[in-house]
Amino acid sequence: MKVNCAKSAVAKPTKRKFLGFTFFMGKDDLKRCIAPKSIERFKNKIRILTNRLRGNNVGKVVHDLRVYLMGWRNYFGFAQMPSVLKSLDGWIRRRLRRYLWKQWKTCSRRKQMLIKLGIARVQAGKTAASSKGFWRMAGSPVLSMALSIKYFDSLGLPNLSASNSV
Repeated sequence: MKVNCAKSAVAKPTKRKFLGFTFFMGKDDLKRCIAPKSIERFKNKIRILTNRLRGNNVGKVVHDLRVYLMGWRNYFGFAQMPSVLKSLDGWIRRRLRRYLWKQWKTCSRRKQMLIKLGIARVQAGKTAASSKGFWRMAGSPVLSMALSIKYFDSLGLPNLSASNSV
């Protein structure tokens, strides 16, 4: 039997990865965190599910995300790094905002949708006429107000940083 040297070693827990987790020293004790490779794998899967050229409506995308996110949260949700989970939540919402901005395509459609989502007519017009790219627009304050956390909650998108009650 051949031993995989990359996976098998004797070292301090803070220097090794185990089942997708790494460990670090907190103030008093050892804390669990998600391994960087696991986060990168997670982001790659989310990139596939939220690819703006995918051509599905946002309800289908959120449904597919929900299935993946709930399983991922059940496995990694007890990591002791809530800031990482919170930043991943924000990153997922920004990808969805970019997805919707791309789907709305035209200036008039974007303006119409922003007004429908509660943005003032003048502000919606200025935002819709912007020539900035999809990713930059997804981070704009106006789009963040229109497509807020509540909006994505209403679509059924789970939060990774929420308590682990599923």
